[in-house]
Amino acid sequence: MQDTHPSSAPNKAVPEPDANSPPVLILAPLDADADALSRRVAACGLSVQVCDSAGALGAYLDANGPERVLFLVVSQEGANSEAGRVLDRTLSNEPSWARLPIVFLVSRAQRLPPACRILDRKEHAPPFIVLERPAKATVLHRVFEAQAEARRRQFETRDLLDHLAREEERRRFLLSELRHRTRNSLAVLQSLFSMSVRRAKDLESFARSFAVRLRALTDAHVSLTQEGSALRNLGDLLREHVQPYAFSSEQLRLSGPAVTVSERLAFDLALVTHELATNAAKYGALSVEDGRVDVTWEPDGETGELDLVWKENGGPKVEPPERQGLGTRVIGSFLAGKASAALDFAEDGVAWHARIDPDAFEMAEDPRSAAQ
Repeated sequence: MQDTHPSSAPNKAVPEPDANSPPVLILAPLDADADALSRRVAACGLSVQVCDSAGALGAYLDANGPERVLFLVVSQEGANSEAGRVLDRTLSNEPSWARLPIVFLVSRAQRLPPACRILDRKEHAPPFIVLERPAKATVLHRVFEAQAEARRRQFETRDLLDHLAREEERRRFLLSELRHRTRNSLAVLQSLFSMSVRRAKDLESFARSFAVRLRALTDAHVSLTQEGSALRNLGDLLREHVQPYAFSSEQLRLSGPAVTVSERLAFDLALVTHELATNAAKYGALSVEDGRVDVTWEPDGETGELDLVWKENGGPKVEPPERQGLGTRVIGSFLAGKASAALDFAEDGVAWHARIDPDAFEMAEDPRSAAQ
């Protein structure tokens, strides 16, 4: 390939390559071509990976995938039949959002090399660009920048599709959680009714007691739907979602420094706490008057993570469930990717241990917000 004269290059400073951007692949068997094209790509502020043969190109694409390529530049000497077969295979395996941009630098546009002809025959093949050499530096610069921008738009589409898929999965989960929570609420409501009946001395005290518990339960559900709208104090969040299911305030013991959790984690943590509390009210420590739930949290001085532990005591003997239902899955894993958690069905009481990432919580400045 004949390189252009330096004076024809764009008159501006060469930007530093973006280390986070995939490289531009250059397929050029001749060293002079590879050097000249590398300079042109670098002048656009893009990183370069040179392949000196179709075999090297195929090995790179197989190892990294086309998603790790910004675009491909192929010289006349590199555009042989083997390269065409490699590109044909690569393009056939691309996801729906992807169209790897390819620029061919050929000797004669009227007589395309074998790789171009193979792609031309491919059904639904993405269009490629053909430039006759020697090509002006300004033309190469504009073409390379345009191809890089087109590819970045593809990556944005990929990220958007991934985001929509995750949100759809979350929507399906929350719908299942809503159905599960409705069934749970009816069971808990029945338990609260029976508990109020047993403890009531007369009809008036029953009505008063049951109304208070029902209002607390309603407030907990309303709070759950609003989680995520602002930073939440951890102690307040736990108290709001556990206390309505307890016989008395003494059944819940909180211990830990003043901590606020991030908006997204607050919502997910509310789901988990709600699930733990309803299970405790139906089967565990909160189903009996002598049961107790201890929740403690403390920052880890080495990792910076927040250790959060839920431990039930004094309840009925615990038997692990025969199958993992939605509630168990929520308790065990649903924490927005900002924490790891483990659930233990210990015989003396359910225990749940979470380690929350440092960037998902903050130590609160107001010491009055610490657990009492």
